[in-house]
Amino acid sequence: MNNLFDDLSGEELLRLHSYFPKHSDETFSIASLDGFFCGLYCLPGVHMPSEWLHDVIPETLDGSKKSMEQALNLILRYYNLAGAKMNDEEGEPSIDGTYKAAKEWLEGFGRAFSYETEALSQLADEEAKRSGDEDDLFIAPILLTFSMDVENAPQDEERDGFLNLKESVLSMIEEGSDEERMSLLSDIAGSAYDLLEPARKKRSKSMPRTKASLNQEPKLGRNDPCYCGSGKKFKHCHGKR
Repeated sequence: MNNLFDDLSGEELLRLHSYFPKHSDETFSIASLDGFFCGLYCLPGVHMPSEWLHDVIPETLDGSKKSMEQALNLILRYYNLAGAKMNDEEGEPSIDGTYKAAKEWLEGFGRAFSYETEALSQLADEEAKRSGDEDDLFIAPILLTFSMDVENAPQDEERDGFLNLKESVLSMIEEGSDEERMSLLSDIAGSAYDLLEPARKKRSKSMPRTKASLNQEPKLGRNDPCYCGSGKKFKHCHGKR
């Protein structure tokens, strides 16, 4: 298998797309996965694959050891490519620019912030410090709206406010061209990454130095813990399929 920092070939991208055919509250499409990975790299904290991989692994896999390792290789390489894109300040989404893909990307990006909810407060604080125009597009409320299940929240004025904001953002995305959608999402990703840079630097200084763990091939032994997070051994869980 390829090194986890290798680019994906066209054939590998098609295979990765086939793993993520549909977006929902529980599953990812390739568009929402791209947004999710870009969002993870914006967060101040380091969220290793062991924390989120069980939420990402698609149900479409047949459960064999070979297919699991192939899927893990492609997913982690795509994750690393998203990180390289964000670190190079090229946060343009890897999507086709349609309304559907843009909406799913934004929902995936917001979902990443549910892994570190205090990041939204840090983002809002930085926005308040830097903002000088009341017409500025504030990122934190948008990401909060797309990181929670606002439609099913208890009905009150706060919920109504978030629903109105979500509808406004979605209307903006729907009415724009493909190019305008991509520009808006790039601005959201780039602004979030830039605004949280001080928090990331502060966190990195307080963390012990460790070797990166994503440059090694993922291997699943039959006695290893299952990737799904069940706590069972692989052979007694998804390895039984």
